[in-house]
Amino acid sequence: MSLPVELTPKARSEDLLITEKGDELIIYDLKRFKIHNLNSTSALVWKACDGSRTVPEIVAFLGNQSGTEIDERVVWYTLKRLQGAYLFAESLELPAQALRITRRDLIAVAGLAGIVALPVITSIIAPTPAQAQSAPGSGPTPPPTPLPPPPGSDGGPPPPGSGTPPQPAPPPIPTPPPPGSG
Repeated sequence: MSLPVELTPKARSEDLLITEKGDELIIYDLKRFKIHNLNSTSALVWKACDGSRTVPEIVAFLGNQSGTEIDERVVWYTLKRLQGAYLFAESLELPAQALRITRRDLIAVAGLAGIVALPVITSIIAPTPAQAQSAPGSGPTPPPTPLPPPPGSDGGPPPPGSGTPPQPAPPPIPTPPPPGSG
């Protein structure tokens, strides 16, 4: 697949918290409150996007790092996914051919043995800092839900002579005397 080579993507660095876990990256986007997990292939592509490397150079870098030959479509697909996660400093103008590459295409090229090396980017929405600071259930307490009336009742007090005597109120709880009064 021969696509334009002059594209030199630059990974975004502002408003991101980046943690390496083994050969994967966990990226927290402070602007969009999203967390992205990049597997080893996606992480290598993203790290190679320094604004000076072209796509063929990124393909060569990825091949050197992995020790295997990499199909250019893997890089184009990863660039498409990274752009969708807003992980570039500037929006890329990806060629139409690159936008049409699917994961299924990559599986067909790589075969079952290559599925492990396919780029994966998983994203979730993270809570805002204000939401993260609040404890679960710390919001306003909703009023209690009234119990439904027993069957055959209209929900009011029992009618006089119904056989259910009114219950007396419980005795008041004594309060202790104030300190120093005794």
